[in-house]
Amino acid sequence: MQQCKECSQVFEHVRTFKLHLKRVHATCLMDYVIKHDYNGLYPLCACGCGERVTWRNDAYFQRLVLGHYTNELREQVSARRLGAKASETTRRRQSDALYNFYASVEGQAVVASRAQKLREWTQTDEGKQSAIDRGQRLREFNATPEGKAIRERAGKKFSELRRTSPELWPIVRLSRETRTCPICDNEFELTVTPKKKLPRVCCSRSCAAVNRTQPRFPQQCLGCNTVMMLTQRLLGVRQFCNRACARGSELFREAMSASMVEQHLTGKRNVASLNHVCGFFMSAKCDAPVWYRSSYELRYIEVLNADDAVIGFLSEPISIPYVFEGRHRHYIPDFITFDVDGKMTLVEVKPKKLVSLPVNIAKFVAAQEWCASNNVQFAVMTEIELDIR
Repeated sequence: MQQCKECSQVFEHVRTFKLHLKRVHATCLMDYVIKHDYNGLYPLCACGCGERVTWRNDAYFQRLVLGHYTNELREQVSARRLGAKASETTRRRQSDALYNFYASVEGQAVVASRAQKLREWTQTDEGKQSAIDRGQRLREFNATPEGKAIRERAGKKFSELRRTSPELWPIVRLSRETRTCPICDNEFELTVTPKKKLPRVCCSRSCAAVNRTQPRFPQQCLGCNTVMMLTQRLLGVRQFCNRACARGSELFREAMSASMVEQHLTGKRNVASLNHVCGFFMSAKCDAPVWYRSSYELRYIEVLNADDAVIGFLSEPISIPYVFEGRHRHYIPDFITFDVDGKMTLVEVKPKKLVSLPVNIAKFVAAQEWCASNNVQFAVMTEIELDIR
């Protein structure tokens, strides 16, 4: 709480108190503090040199001029500060007060005013040059060994948190792409995720602002037939007006299904399940670690590894399209094995109680058709064949 000594009005926040002094009393906080706390005299350095001290923006003056800090004064200040750290209750109260201020109408006005000033500044030549310089410094730092080490540590920590807390971290595969800004032709790196509908194409906010002034052309949404006004860059790229239209379309579902299939086949979606035993198995019969998603699959891998008639095997090797309940889907078998006599077998490992499900029957029919046309055998392994009790 802050009470104005001029008009006795009480203010909860220092920011509103500063605005009050400026608008009502036509003075600033520094002059107000000098008048009421220092009897109208500008405070001088505590060492006795007679020089003026520096004013701090949080309503107090420095006690000393820079460089006048003697050992005796240092010991006195240390003795006063001993045990003067704010308590947890005080820090929580300060945090709550700051949150309540920005949640209020007055705080929102302050935020909007700062944002407007920032937008105006970024439109100036100085702001555009500052954005370019910041980006250049960041790219140079990321290219140094220290920057690479920091990014590597952050990536390891992020991966560990995603692994240990899957309910808090969405399963999203992040990738880095290098793109060329359409405004200034500078190359920049961009983090791309499957959830990003339209990733940014400009290297900075200033270039994005210029890009927003480009002419617009009409295009019809494939979901609701709404006419969208798009730039030349988005013509033919953006097909839906919003996420609801995109997610409700068959085209979007097929694209997402194809994306997940590609992640499975390339090993990017080997995410541990919460209810099954998952991991990698190292076998001399395979060029790369073999991924398994259940204890049944691990048991089958052990059988293949011990079988002399099998010279090699792969996990989740191909994608087979099929139709179930009127929708186009993709089926990824668990394994394909290669025998000594040249015979290939496509294998699905499944508990016996799940074999008769309609969706699995549709998968097996599609797999048998694919095997018949490619001279490959198809087999389903349950706990009976694997001798699991």
